[in-house]
Amino acid sequence: MRITYETTIDASPDRVWQILNDFGNVARFHPLVLESHSLSDLAGGQGAERRCDFGKGVALYERIVACTEGRSMDVDIYEREGMPSAVRSMNAHFELAPVARGTHVVGTIEAVISPKIAAMVMGPIMKRQLTKGWRQLLAGLKHHAETDELVDLESSIDVESVAAVAHTS
Repeated sequence: MRITYETTIDASPDRVWQILNDFGNVARFHPLVLESHSLSDLAGGQGAERRCDFGKGVALYERIVACTEGRSMDVDIYEREGMPSAVRSMNAHFELAPVARGTHVVGTIEAVISPKIAAMVMGPIMKRQLTKGWRQLLAGLKHHAETDELVDLESSIDVESVAAVAHTS
């Protein structure tokens, strides 16, 4: 399944890139990440790794596998604790483009669930969870880039400012 959302952020592409590329500090803007930290010597760029703790035994291990400075980033979510074993792979992609009002950001998350029976049962649940989390990530990024405020579950972020582009099962 693939989920894509977009938003326009009232901040320069350099500012938005700086936040995204500060890879180990995603908890500063993702309201569902309770804690995050770097797992590599790299703060950002290709090869940087992080662990994101979501609570209740759920953690994701992520690595930047490709990036074009200031424009795009591909992230492999290479290990998933506390998630069903039927989730075979997950990855994310970010695209940044300058616009008159700041930066247009498109974010895509993709998950592969198998076998087919597991996908039929788990697919709708995973789609709801990923949709919610992905919208909150982009809304949190927008809020943090525009206000410099840290974002958590108690933050008032504008999830409606994040629009769906495409969803596939």
